[in-house]
Amino acid sequence: MQAGGGWMLIMLIVLFIGANYGANLAIFPAVTKDYFGLKSYGLNYGIVFTAWGVGGLVMPRVNGMILDKAGSNGLTFVIIICMLVVGAALTFASRAIAAETKADVAQHVEKIVV
Repeated sequence: MQAGGGWMLIMLIVLFIGANYGANLAIFPAVTKDYFGLKSYGLNYGIVFTAWGVGGLVMPRVNGMILDKAGSNGLTFVIIICMLVVGAALTFASRAIAAETKADVAQHVEKIVV
């Protein structure tokens, strides 16, 4: 890339990174409330936010160690993609488990009331 020729691409990338960062800060509280409810919301959101921070602290170190050993970032991207796929699968699995548990509780409460 020629010096000064890619400033528009860099600005576009910075825009997307900033939008993603802002979206995380707006979405995490709402998703935490939807998944875990308002009971112990502060504790649950604290755990989610701390996990996000730990990931931001640990993964650059892991990337550096992989880069030192392998000589490229390819393995790091494979690890990150696998973690994202596992996280997405856990999200869908936990939704199904929560819906099933909620239905079981509703049936149990209905039996008690009747």
